[in-house]
Amino acid sequence: MRTSTSLTALAAAGALLFGAMACGDDDTDASTSGDSSDSSADSGASTGSEPIEITSPSDGDQVGGAFDVAFASSEDLGPTDTGKHHVHLFFDGSDDYEVVETESFTVDTLDEGEHTIKAALANADHSLTGDETEITVEVGSGGAGSGGGGGADTTDDPYDY
Repeated sequence: MRTSTSLTALAAAGALLFGAMACGDDDTDASTSGDSSDSSADSGASTGSEPIEITSPSDGDQVGGAFDVAFASSEDLGPTDTGKHHVHLFFDGSDDYEVVETESFTVDTLDEGEHTIKAALANADHSLTGDETEITVEVGSGGAGSGGGGGADTTDDPYDY
């Protein structure tokens, strides 16, 4: 009887140990899958399938004193009172933002120099969805904003003699 009881206890301990190892493996797989899905979300971002994307200007562009920031979104954008999503537009890491309910916004308040622009997709209640994108632009003196004459020439020759 003692041998039988010891074998039963040993089998139970083995089952517990195996179950714990399996749980550990599942947790590892879950975190790996979570990381993997995060990686595929990042991969999706590089293919242009982001929920929010700044389509103009491009990262690193030189822009004039007034320029348009244009967006593409997988969500319909619209007035917050309609229940649609909108964009919170942040400048230079500030917590202050502009509410943008359309696919573009004219920026005319940035000083000359380099600036970071972050677009974050928001729900109608202003809570952020977690989807965001960021670019850096160089604001030049007075020049034409996006769509103004000489856009490519301005980028090629920032001093525009």
